Amino acid sequence: MATITYNQLQYLFFDPFNEKSPLKLKPLSDKQLAQIPVLQQILALAKIVQSHGKITLTKTGNLPVAIVKELYAAGPLKNYFIEEGIDKLYSEEKCEEIHLTHIISKKIPLFTKKHKTIHLSSKGKKLIEDKNQLLKAILVTFSTKFNLGYFDAYSSDSLGIFGIVYTLFLLDAYGDKKQSLEFYYLHYMKAFKEFEHVLKEPIVDMTDDSHESCYASRSFSRCFNYFGFIDIETTGFMNISTIKKNKLLNALFEFQYHLPEDQLN
Repeated sequence: MATITYNQLQYLFFDPFNEKSPLKLKPLSDKQLAQIPVLQQILALAKIVQSHGKITLTKTGNLPVAIVKELYAAGPLKNYFIEEGIDKLYSEEKCEEIHLTHIISKKIPLFTKKHKTIHLSSKGKKLIEDKNQLLKAILVTFSTKFNLGYFDAYSSDSLGIFGIVYTLFLLDAYGDKKQSLEFYYLHYMKAFKEFEHVLKEPIVDMTDDSHESCYASRSFSRCFNYFGFIDIETTGFMNISTIKKNKLLNALFEFQYHLPEDQLN
């Protein structure tokens, strides 16, 4: 297998969807697209807005409770605490999966907003008809326009966010068999530290457990799990023990270069 160059590594961290990047996207079938939870969730919201014609947001700019409940019932993403009866679904911001769906949809953007009212934009109408293009827009938004740390309290502004496509690269290269969370964390950090000076956020101690849990939460529990790209085994509440890629990741992503084992060890 060819060795990734430093220039290619830069593309994966800074501009992963550039035509010169090692990352290439392949079109998926309707059956495969139906297996991507976050795509189906965003499609569900778009169709709800389309069916209503327009939706008036709350004073804080959130979806009204009736729409939140309609979306939660229609979409595949469910909230652990709501499903377990610990929390109740009474506002957008109390359900991460709904709030995330709305944020990503706005950033694409699927909607046109006037005052407190939204309706499906012309771009949104085209994207819901071309689901592969919508999926690409969601991927670009997740990896370059949205801060995955928005939902957590970790101190780092960039860990697990900056270079998240590089983790996809690692999954593609080594995900055929189960790997530990530590395996991906240590290899990601080797590359992350190449560009640490750009971020002006030094990660002094790579063995700090909070850094590993931050990386796990943002990259795997929140991002790739929502896309359905991985199979994870956990102990307790989302304490990840092993990670393995699935056929969906293979079907969608093609990396032109792979890291050989002796380069990473």
